[in-house]
Amino acid sequence: MSANEAKDERHSLLFARRSFHLLSLSSIAVITVLLPFCSFVLCVFWSLIDKFDASTSTHCNVLNFLPSVSAAIGAFSPQKYIWKFAIALHTIPRYFLSVTFFSLKHRSPLALIFNLIEITALLALSLVTSIENYAFHSKCFVLFVVSSILHMIALTSKDFSRRKAHRKYLLMGNTAATIFAVYFFLRHNWFCEPGMYSLFAFCEYVVVVTNMAFHFQIYYDLKHIDCCLLQEENHFHI
Repeated sequence: MSANEAKDERHSLLFARRSFHLLSLSSIAVITVLLPFCSFVLCVFWSLIDKFDASTSTHCNVLNFLPSVSAAIGAFSPQKYIWKFAIALHTIPRYFLSVTFFSLKHRSPLALIFNLIEITALLALSLVTSIENYAFHSKCFVLFVVSSILHMIALTSKDFSRRKAHRKYLLMGNTAATIFAVYFFLRHNWFCEPGMYSLFAFCEYVVVVTNMAFHFQIYYDLKHIDCCLLQEENHFHI
């Protein structure tokens, strides 16, 4: 066998052990938003239809018409399992997308750190419901909200994308909804007024949806970028 033939054979064996997979970053962005969004909507409507009285009741025993996010996603079966499964399934792609977005686009360490904290807090509050451990769940929820807003501020302050205006409006809507949610929650606990807890729940919904919409903006930033995943024997390389 000649030297050239031996070299060709080695190259053939090398490529035989390798396979290439193209991952669309925009498709990953869609999946990481659709999973929590669809499961959230499903959990809310399921709770309203199947457990209306139980999901809208509070210690005040006054009339309410919407369940809180915690009640909708963590108080009843199978809703809590649907939510836990969706969040657990979307977490690893979210971590990957967060780090990739940092590397390719915004280059803001603060935005990356706050986003990673946000994702982790969301996973923790989803796996441990308010019924299972209220203190831990509530702390994770506060951490999620605070890190989410700080992530939005850090990312919006960077001028790297034509989606800056969209992110700014979503940040404003998210922050306003958070402030109103706190106001309605405190007012409900202080005065036990009918419907006040439902206003709090509605503001929670706005917080959740604007958060998802904010993260969906990454779809437009990474729309035409693919990631090459190289499989070599039992190892993967990006």
